[in-house]
Amino acid sequence: MTDTTTPDPDVIVAAALDLCAKSGWRTLRMSEIAASARISEENLRAVFRNKTAILGHFHDRLEQQSLALAKDMTEETVHDRLFAMMMERLALAAPHRDAIQKMLHEGLPKHVLCRNKHWLNKLLKSAGATQGAGLGHLQTLALGAIWTMVMPVWFKDDSHDLAQTMAMLDGQLGLAENLWQTLQSLAPKF
Repeated sequence: MTDTTTPDPDVIVAAALDLCAKSGWRTLRMSEIAASARISEENLRAVFRNKTAILGHFHDRLEQQSLALAKDMTEETVHDRLFAMMMERLALAAPHRDAIQKMLHEGLPKHVLCRNKHWLNKLLKSAGATQGAGLGHLQTLALGAIWTMVMPVWFKDDSHDLAQTMAMLDGQLGLAENLWQTLQSLAPKF
């Protein structure tokens, strides 16, 4: 008997990431994901045509949920909004930390996993950061560098409150904020 119900995309993503944490992403087959999600491969492919689409859905969910915080943060500074949204993304991804780390170690292109530039631009906009002139590109690069520095700390941070990760992120955002203020003050002189 064939299951005709539409599978829950989040169940599929969880199954795929659980398998990845155990055995890696590159060799993971769609048939294994379907079996783990307890659906037919045909039903799986009706939702996600390939593994890249599964990762895309995972990224989109993390992005939507983390960026949603900005709507309620009207009184906070840009620094605080960026901090909250980035920490929310890490908290949401925490159940799949081993899978994410395994994928990165396997050499998957980071844009496949994180779609970094697009997400970073949305993050800056949602936080209310000014992205004027040519400095907007620098903001995105700086935030990307911060994210890259924070990830290894997050991978090793097994505290329940992610204190090390929060300290690293807060410190790096503070340094970037100081640099940004300096650049803004120099910008009219160029």
